[in-house]
Amino acid sequence: MAFLRYPVGCYLEVKMNSLRIPYALTQNKNIVNPRMANKDDKFFCPQCDSNVILKSGDIRQPHFAHKKDTECSAESVIHATAKKMIILAWKNSANMIDPRHDPFSPCGVSIFRKCPKCDKGAYGNVLVGDIGDIDNVKDEVGVGNYRVDVGFMSCGIPQYAIEVVHTHKVQSEKWDDFKKWKFPCVEVECQHVIDRWNLSLQDPPSFRRLFLEPIQNNFNNDPILEQRYRYDCKHCNPELFTIL
Repeated sequence: MAFLRYPVGCYLEVKMNSLRIPYALTQNKNIVNPRMANKDDKFFCPQCDSNVILKSGDIRQPHFAHKKDTECSAESVIHATAKKMIILAWKNSANMIDPRHDPFSPCGVSIFRKCPKCDKGAYGNVLVGDIGDIDNVKDEVGVGNYRVDVGFMSCGIPQYAIEVVHTHKVQSEKWDDFKKWKFPCVEVECQHVIDRWNLSLQDPPSFRRLFLEPIQNNFNNDPILEQRYRYDCKHCNPELFTIL
């Protein structure tokens, strides 16, 4: 038996071919937490899209499970879930998960990084939000001879991307080519995405953005993206510590 963490303080249990799924998809393709799910509704696996059932009780952690043995792995389910969370945050569908959320409050995806000036504080950029030149966010998008996990699109062309990793980090050759092509990309951990999603949902109705901390990024390739919707470092500019 093996255990993989999901979300904060919880665990994903894998035993033989039985898989406990932490989040499922509704018929409208929204992500649902088992604690908020209605047992009479239909739910689907984030990875294989097959039917899953809600299991809850007084002893075990509420979760979803396949109706029969599946070829889905814990890693593939976690990876698919994290990708869909990023996409839904942009599509504003995240507000539909909990009725306490304001359906008219815009969502988005932001990243936080160490300040390059003082190396103490952190500043951030709104990677995806109310940005006019991004009209779609898709998974498994082709960039050159590669595929990226989540691509931010404009008129069908990827403008930048997020790579969501579980156990295998993005290969150095891929990063080298992105640098050569001046294609901005961010690498984040699957579990970090799920943890941040779960923490954000604990503070309704203020869930406006999915805040992510990248493992690595190459934003210096795009000076426009570097400055976009920037959060100032409070250590360097405490008087300007506001969202621009």
